[in-house]
Amino acid sequence: MSADEKAEEQLWNFFEVLKCNPKGVHQRRIFHVDPLRRVFTNYEKEKVQKSFPFKKINAVIKEDDPLAFQMDIDGNSAYRCLSYTELDRNMICDRLQEGIDKLKDDYQQVSVVAGVTIKKATVEEMKKEEKEKAGEKVDEATDKLAGASLSTPENKSPTVSRSGSQSGEGGGGAFAPVYRATVEKRGKHSWAARYVLVFRGRLFVMREKGAPVPLNVVDLGGASVSCPEDKKLFLVALHCQARAYTFKCKTAGERDEMRDALKSCVLSRSASQELLSAGVPKKRTASFVEKRPDVKIDGEDSDDDE
Repeated sequence: MSADEKAEEQLWNFFEVLKCNPKGVHQRRIFHVDPLRRVFTNYEKEKVQKSFPFKKINAVIKEDDPLAFQMDIDGNSAYRCLSYTELDRNMICDRLQEGIDKLKDDYQQVSVVAGVTIKKATVEEMKKEEKEKAGEKVDEATDKLAGASLSTPENKSPTVSRSGSQSGEGGGGAFAPVYRATVEKRGKHSWAARYVLVFRGRLFVMREKGAPVPLNVVDLGGASVSCPEDKKLFLVALHCQARAYTFKCKTAGERDEMRDALKSCVLSRSASQELLSAGVPKKRTASFVEKRPDVKIDGEDSDDDE
């Protein structure tokens, strides 16, 4: 797997959410759930705000509101958050809970030997030494397999390849990137160059190619795609459940390629996790702000330059 493919694989652990501050205002944040390092990280404009090992997360709570969830973290006030879709809310909570449960299982596998508390992995090493002393042949592969579950939690992120093949959850190349390009994205005040990666059901907007943290993670379920008429600019408009985005391409050909890629990926899933019957909904999807006018959102776009 190339370095680019490894970076693309890791994107599936990033989520864009709205985190509520003490004043009741929601701020756009990027959450990263790392199942290998067992770390949760909260980013603001690519900068780490807080990072916690899973062992400090006491509970992840799905609220009655299908978009809302809370995190109880040692030494911190409760993380009260809203996702843009119920599917994203469930993915974040389930991945965190799975990591927390795996950590608890590891602690439960601790054994007490001669009054000294040691991990089961150490016990396996002692057994191995005893076998070697007895002249028995030790099967290294079997020993490694037996202790594999104690080293790192299972990484359920999909393995992506450019050819469309993919291992992990989903199958059938569902997580292979369909489109990659550098385009311009409209911000509050100006256009800015951005590197975009379009997958089935998801769009990642990066500051540049190779950036370690996305600026936007966009669920394409139920989105609508169009090309606004403009005599000078080659535009692609995306209306999704988070909000509206406008991209500018260099040529009409690049615009059409991006439009077609986005349209093909809208087929993947809707907010209710059901397949759409047609490529593009008959009417534009209402944005989060339109559906939830009661939610106060900080005016700063997480993708705007300082």
